[in-house]
Amino acid sequence: MATDGPTPPPCNRDIFEKGRGVCVVDGSSNAVERWVQSIAKKANTRVDWHYSGGRANVLHLGDDASHQRVLNAIHELKSELKGRILSVDGPTLYRNGVENSEDGESQGAVVREVNGQLVLDDPVAVAVIHAVEKYNCRNTLELNAGRVAHFKQRLTEHGMTSDQAVIVLLNVDDVHGGPLAAMLMPGHNWQEIRDKGEVPFARGLAMRDGIQQALGIFDKDAALKLQSMTDVAVVVVDHGVAEVFAA
Repeated sequence: MATDGPTPPPCNRDIFEKGRGVCVVDGSSNAVERWVQSIAKKANTRVDWHYSGGRANVLHLGDDASHQRVLNAIHELKSELKGRILSVDGPTLYRNGVENSEDGESQGAVVREVNGQLVLDDPVAVAVIHAVEKYNCRNTLELNAGRVAHFKQRLTEHGMTSDQAVIVLLNVDDVHGGPLAAMLMPGHNWQEIRDKGEVPFARGLAMRDGIQQALGIFDKDAALKLQSMTDVAVVVVDHGVAEVFAA
């Protein structure tokens, strides 16, 4: 039962059973309903949603081209959502009685045997953890506010534009930040920073196209966000994820 107005209609049965998860949202039912209807209208395709574990699981039913339109619409209409997007194009949340269309396995939490050990596989928990780590990237941004302002000024001084370069804040000890830092600053001695008891960060300007390509490999949500950003972008890679902010 909705607490913010009339109870929205249930998720379309075909979309519920056959749809592919496109995002997970934290929000009240009527706010999510209005937003999802806007997504469907803008993308001109079939989109609906349902609650799973207290989160709104947004689903799309259609071909690959319409799937991409939905992802684009999600980002473009993000500011209109009275709530919070927890993940985009990530794990699909549990649907009662529905199996995963890709591998035929249950979408709920299951216990698997990996290398002789039992491991809990819970897509809902994965989505929530992912969202928390994305939020934590803002703390990294705030701790480096002075350096961001410095590099934004440097970009202007070099006559570069926002579509040519981005500001990067890369945790060198991060699983994704490390390889990017090695690519941008090969041979740099990060151990000197570790020896001081500090976490090494690579900070500076990087060509936007290369960062865009790298994000597309390990964080599609961040890649999509960078692709549509017109302001000078700050790309933070920390906590095992990437997040993009306006400088």
